Amino acid sequence: MCKYQQKSPRENEENMKRELQDKLYKKYPKILKEASLPVGDGWYKIMDELCNKIQNHIKRNKLKHIRVVQIKEKFGGLRFYINESSEEIYEYVYKAEEESLVTCEECGSKDRVKQIRGDWIATLCYKCAEERNEKQ
Repeated sequence: MCKYQQKSPRENEENMKRELQDKLYKKYPKILKEASLPVGDGWYKIMDELCNKIQNHIKRNKLKHIRVVQIKEKFGGLRFYINESSEEIYEYVYKAEEESLVTCEECGSKDRVKQIRGDWIATLCYKCAEERNEKQ
């Protein structure tokens, strides 16, 4: 890492809990084969629903080569990149990314969620934002 680059707050923390990651990898082995999950636990439900929609779309349309290339948090929102897609899948991804902007990335709450700006943008509920401030 360049000495001028800022570290993400998530780089020093555990990403999504291992048991949640394992659930997703087990349910969606083909599409998540090469993807890491460097997002918070709070977005697990969004990820699960999105992967389920994509997997069902693949089965309905008998597609074989669609897989997730990268998943990350950027500017306080979920980013989900796929190697191939369709308009329907792009719509699923767009809706999931939009939902992440109003869902706490740490706990999944949708109550009093805001984007916290600082060195790194995070989407957090009031409680998780307070806890993060106390740690700093």
